[in-house]
Amino acid sequence: MLFLTMLLCLVVRWCRRRLAYSMSLRLGVLDDRVSLSSILRKCVVLGGRAGSEKVRDRASLELKGYRGRELPEYRQIPASLFVKVTNSARYNPVKQRL
Repeated sequence: MLFLTMLLCLVVRWCRRRLAYSMSLRLGVLDDRVSLSSILRKCVVLGGRAGSEKVRDRASLELKGYRGRELPEYRQIPASLFVKVTNSARYNPVKQRL
């Protein structure tokens, strides 16, 4: 949600002349019935109309995925993985952190 708020601020800053379209985007962010992909497509359009490659590219990456690109920090979730290792007879279990 933080990303959408940041993206929305960028879009609104670049699209002050297109108030009606940006208002529908704002209302869409607040409406649970509007899909995230629909909001991102509007961001792509608004970024293109405003001439903001940054907004357009960021929304496109969120929409289509980060194939072959490094994930941004807000998409990386630190997590630990634990494995329970046993022998074939299932004796002597050992918990191990990977």
